[in-house]
Amino acid sequence: MEKKYLKTPNSPQEWRQIAKDYESMWNFPHCLGAIDGKHCSIQCPPNTGSEYFNYKKFFSIVLLGVCDANYRFTYVDVGTSGRWSDGGTFAHCTLNQAMNESTLNVPEDEPIQGTKCYKYKIPSQLNPQESIETLQQKNTHNFTKK
Repeated sequence: MEKKYLKTPNSPQEWRQIAKDYESMWNFPHCLGAIDGKHCSIQCPPNTGSEYFNYKKFFSIVLLGVCDANYRFTYVDVGTSGRWSDGGTFAHCTLNQAMNESTLNVPEDEPIQGTKCYKYKIPSQLNPQESIETLQQKNTHNFTKK
């Protein structure tokens, strides 16, 4: 079912289409997805102590997702114990591993018209009203860094 409904892009052309959609719909050039996490409440599993207890003071697992410009998930990681933050979950997920190993097949750097920015990125927690200049200053991950 995952392969039918959750398609992570695996070619430069697929990534470019996502970036094109973000630019035309949301005015975010070179954006490959929006990422965020959600703590999903659970009953404490037996014999786990505080492993699943989160900073919000309840037991949870973390769902981390990346969506394209049309709100479709392109990547999901679910099941990390609630004690981990979004950043901690991301640091241990397969998407981060693929980014670090440069196996996502993202497009080569290309200039964004009118800016000095070249990189393709997945920004986190961006307000749609932010400008390109603010986007360049946000904490983003450079997919094409070798």
